[in-house]
Amino acid sequence: MTKWLLRIWLWLKEPRLLWFSLLVLFLSMLCALLPAPTEPRLRIVGLFLQLSGIGSVVWGLSETRKLFGRPSVFDLARQWVRRFPPFRLKPITGTVQAIMGTASIIARATLWANAGPAASVEQRLDVLERNLLSVNERANELQNQLDSDIRTRDRLLVDERAAREQADQDIRQKLQLTETGGLHLSLAGIIWLCSGLVLSTVPNEIIWLFSR
Repeated sequence: MTKWLLRIWLWLKEPRLLWFSLLVLFLSMLCALLPAPTEPRLRIVGLFLQLSGIGSVVWGLSETRKLFGRPSVFDLARQWVRRFPPFRLKPITGTVQAIMGTASIIARATLWANAGPAASVEQRLDVLERNLLSVNERANELQNQLDSDIRTRDRLLVDERAAREQADQDIRQKLQLTETGGLHLSLAGIIWLCSGLVLSTVPNEIIWLFSR
């Protein structure tokens, strides 16, 4: 029974923004109708609810801008106020910095044996064998370097593909949150706006209804 009640409590907490909007509406109606409804009070409460609904829309826009890494509406307003032109301009000083680029140079030394014109056949064969061994070593070195470059390029391609897929997934999630994440906030704004419009438009009819 305890676990079941706990699950019910967690289930009821999910639409907490809806419960908050209904609580604000309930308290506003109490202020408007008790102890006796009057036209000025109904209009003031209706205005409060309409402003609350508009504020929820502004809040939703601000949250959407934050979701995409943009400054919120309130941050933009603060930045605009801070840019108010002063009476006296501050002196402007500039600095110049020179940035020198760096270059890297790779050099390889190659040893090549030469038997000379007076060398014998055995000496020429020995020099030729050493040169072939040197060529083989350089070929193996180049092959290893090429294999290493290929592995590095493949790893970079795999990392780039994974990063691109993750970025695409993040963008899809942000788009989904933009389209559906603010439904509760929009619902609260609609409830407040509709209630405020009713109270501000027909206050006399509401007074007549409760005075019967």
